[in-house]
Amino acid sequence: MGKEHQQVFGIKELYRPTQEPEVDIVAVHGLNGDNIKSWTSKAKDSCWLNHPNFLPKYINRGRVLTWGYNANISTLMGKTTSSDRILQHAQTLIAELHADRDLEDANERPIIFLCHSMGGIVVKRALAYSASRSAANISHLQSIYNCTFAILFFGTPHNGSSKARLLSSLTKIASLALPNAAGQIESGLVNALKEESETLQDITDQFSPLISRFRIFFFWEQEKMDLKYTKDYIVEESSAAPILDNTERCGIAADHREMIRFDNSTSQGFRTVMAALRRYTREAPQVIGTRLNIAAEMLSASRQNEAMELMKTVQPSVTYHISRHDTSDNGAATQHSTTYPDVSTFGALMPMEPPLHREGLLLEDSGRRDSFLEDFQCCAILKTEVDKKAEDRPSDKDTDGADSAMKDESEDGLRVGLNRRWNRWNWGRSRE
Repeated sequence: MGKEHQQVFGIKELYRPTQEPEVDIVAVHGLNGDNIKSWTSKAKDSCWLNHPNFLPKYINRGRVLTWGYNANISTLMGKTTSSDRILQHAQTLIAELHADRDLEDANERPIIFLCHSMGGIVVKRALAYSASRSAANISHLQSIYNCTFAILFFGTPHNGSSKARLLSSLTKIASLALPNAAGQIESGLVNALKEESETLQDITDQFSPLISRFRIFFFWEQEKMDLKYTKDYIVEESSAAPILDNTERCGIAADHREMIRFDNSTSQGFRTVMAALRRYTREAPQVIGTRLNIAAEMLSASRQNEAMELMKTVQPSVTYHISRHDTSDNGAATQHSTTYPDVSTFGALMPMEPPLHREGLLLEDSGRRDSFLEDFQCCAILKTEVDKKAEDRPSDKDTDGADSAMKDESEDGLRVGLNRRWNRWNWGRSRE
């Protein structure tokens, strides 16, 4: 760390294990933070996220990433609202993290977030955003939500015990970087951190239904921060570590800024964090694997339901007559009429012209078919049978020329229409 450090926005890989990684550990800094400096001890000038005597020593199958974003007070005070800025950061985090993992062919690798201060609010908003990306063309963004196993929050203000006190504390810490801007801060991003503010409450409401899905560890600062003219806690225990079922809580013997800058590997705060990360790393692969299988099944079912709802709006307009060989004692062939939608309804280039008479297409008889959806399910069976008949069909030279031409025309017309309808039916699965 000897040479001058330049702030980097976006995803930066700090450590890659020699073996295939089992988890991605993603660190997100807070207000006025830096993607590396925020996690670096000033006394030792070492970053515990990638120093060989710190995290890599205990988590040898974890890839460590940091995500940097412009959280400087001077650039965050503007015309846009705090909620808009947090959402913009959240969307960018999801897009950039997905891109990094996609290029790594690691879209199913478990994720563990390390969040300091406002970084925790951005991550909460990001996971709520990712969870909502279920439409076919953006469902890849949902992988971040599905793969997140654990979140460690360091001094994140989940809610304030005193609106005036919280705002005052945030004003003090921001004024360390911009002494002349303290009076303007209330109109900037820190509005999102005021107790019961609309932005913070909205983010909490969006994240609350999701919290049981993750392993959560809350850390709070146990020392007051030196603000030159006074000492005070920046985020109180009640705000940083709310008492919730199935979550862990622990104090760290440091102030708000130093609580994520470990000087040595023997400090109790560091050892507690490492023990949690080791446990999460062991548990994550199996849990996330099961979760992804369930998510895939649910997404497939959702797509099929969407397709069914779409088909309900289509009016049947063409009747096709299918000859079916009855299995009764006399072996007589029985002709059944089935109505399917005109393929032009689905945007086909040319509709099939009725009637098309085909013999030998065995269709399971389930009685009278009133529902278009039932008929469409039969369409899938017909498609399979048509394809099979085509494979078994003798060559033209073995059949009468005229009969062969008529057979080709009727069979090809049926296959074209059924294929188009089948492709429409299967659009959701084909895009997964």
